[in-house]
Amino acid sequence: MLDAVCFALYGDVPGDRATARRLRSDHADPRLAPRVVLETTLAGRRFRFTRSPAWVRPKKRGVGTTTEQASVTIAERVDGGWLTHTTRLDEAGHLVGDLVGMTLTQFTQVAMLPQGRFQAFLRARSEDRQQLLQRLFRTARFADIERWFGDRRRAVRGEAASHEARVADLVSRLSESAAVAPSWGDDGLAWAAECGDVARWSDTTVTAGHARAETATRAAGTAAARLERAEAALASARSLVEMQRRHAAARVTHERLVAPAPPSRRSGASDSRPPGARPPSSRYGWSPPTRPRASPRLRPRPLDCVPGSRSSSPARAARPRRASPPGRPPPTTGSPPRRRRRR
Repeated sequence: MLDAVCFALYGDVPGDRATARRLRSDHADPRLAPRVVLETTLAGRRFRFTRSPAWVRPKKRGVGTTTEQASVTIAERVDGGWLTHTTRLDEAGHLVGDLVGMTLTQFTQVAMLPQGRFQAFLRARSEDRQQLLQRLFRTARFADIERWFGDRRRAVRGEAASHEARVADLVSRLSESAAVAPSWGDDGLAWAAECGDVARWSDTTVTAGHARAETATRAAGTAAARLERAEAALASARSLVEMQRRHAAARVTHERLVAPAPPSRRSGASDSRPPGARPPSSRYGWSPPTRPRASPRLRPRPLDCVPGSRSSSPARAARPRRASPPGRPPPTTGSPPRRRRRR
């Protein structure tokens, strides 16, 4: 009976009988077709499974036998009649697997335990037993929930580690800026954050920092006012120094202008300047260079010494002539001798 139920559903039988070549009884009529019909309720629906294995029958005409192929028909009771779903072997296997929720191996391990397959189920691997029990008791949804919790736990753990690293960075920067070290150390940050010590310490440190910032701002304003006054005093001192320099220059110029002029040489007064010194400055602080006197040798002759000039008169001739310097011949009178022209 159990083999017939298993064959009607899956087209095979469990155990060593599945390796047999045929399922037909040797005492049956050769013309009687082997067939099994199973009516059962699956998932609240009424089904009828009709299967026939492959068997050999006598030919209808002539002498000999022929092989009849296996067949299957799956029908559902709908509105008082039977509605056929499929007559193909492959489609029938998929439909039965969806309706029963187990494959042939799993069905034989669960439903056929009284047939001596209980040890095979116990000796199976844990993965196989888990898959079988999950499909048998439909625990796939619980596996999905467990998987979701595992993914959520890993995601939350990653977010918590990221937030903890950020809080540690902020605490380190705050303690470095305020020059105040926390009391819990590096290892107790999570416990201090959970107890609220981090929030209280940060509030206290920030309040003290604001107070120091206000004090520093007031000190900076005072220093800026002092700097502004110092810059104004420096500008006033520079202006005073410039005015004093201009006043000293004006006094020097005034003294040059009001100084008495030196006595002239034509008046016979003696000159007390050293040799080669320039005369006193003029009105604008500059005087032209003194022109050197001509040497007596380079002076031009008077007109009365040239023969035939208008100034050569007896009165001028009677005047006493200046003595020539030593080593120089006396000047001649009259026209110079003519030179002969060479041919």
